Amino acid sequence: MIPRDAEERDMIAAEYVLGHLSEEQADALERALASDVDLSERVRAWEERFVPAASLAAPVPPHPSLWRGIENAIHGALAPRPVGRARFVWFAALWRSLGLWRLATAALAGFLLLTLLGAPDPPARKPAFVAVLQSRDAPDGPGWIIQVDADRTVHSTPLRRTELDSQRVLQLWTLVDPAKGPVALGLLAPSAAVRLPPERLPAIDAGQLFEITLEPAEGSPIGRPTGRILYIGRAAAVPS
Repeated sequence: MIPRDAEERDMIAAEYVLGHLSEEQADALERALASDVDLSERVRAWEERFVPAASLAAPVPPHPSLWRGIENAIHGALAPRPVGRARFVWFAALWRSLGLWRLATAALAGFLLLTLLGAPDPPARKPAFVAVLQSRDAPDGPGWIIQVDADRTVHSTPLRRTELDSQRVLQLWTLVDPAKGPVALGLLAPSAAVRLPPERLPAIDAGQLFEITLEPAEGSPIGRPTGRILYIGRAAAVPS
């Protein structure tokens, strides 16, 4: 069922564009798009937010294995589908392909990091997972890169400066188990990279949600987010 709450509708539209909905959920949303103008506009807005993200990075030659992985994912996304789904164009198939989105997310994150660091070659440390966090307020591309090493060390890199007053801080969260709720990973600097120790992150998997919220000066006092969500995104496994 398509939610009625505006924030939940916005979230399900974003997850549809990212390809994180199940087949049944996506089918239900696609049926609703035919008559739900508000939902259609939300889906279109998220597509417009994500597409310009690639223009933020200067061209960097990727490893040949990355291209092979992307080609394999594309071929899988374009494979023949049941007749009932023939009305959807190939662009939708590509966006709906979770494998392709994970590859594209990892590639985009790598390009952005190389651009920021000015490195001619890929860094020695290779993350196991990458999450590109999209701003909830600005439509012009991602705001943060979250990298997770194989030992669960978390590295956060801002792609833009977030203006804060002296009574507010940025706090990073992840959702490992929906039944237990968000887990606090630590406070972030608004304009500098921050490394968080591995013991802060209980687990990591593809599709895991990360978000940055606006909290009181010392962080959330209740162990759960209390402020607005400023940036949000899901982890993608980096191809080996």
